Amino acid sequence: MQVFLITEITRILPDFHLSTYTIVPYNDTNVDFYYEIYNGTSYYDLSNGSFIKDMGATNDIYDIDYAPSTGWTTDAVCYRWHTYAI
Repeated sequence: MQVFLITEITRILPDFHLSTYTIVPYNDTNVDFYYEIYNGTSYYDLSNGSFIKDMGATNDIYDIDYAPSTGWTTDAVCYRWHTYAI
């Protein structure tokens, strides 16, 4: 399993295709994750069989040194200073 870590990317990387490392429209069939605001709450949403895990508050991505085996989901509420594994 390949794990990607994201922190505070909301404004620079809203919709992303992981296998090609490219930005794509949110409604593209190849989009792997995108950012949305629903009822005033910010979310990272995953598709195409991708999953996300909120790794909690961190100072930087180097605070995360493992890929968790449980707790993965297809969406996560965005919290400031949290790191997310995809």
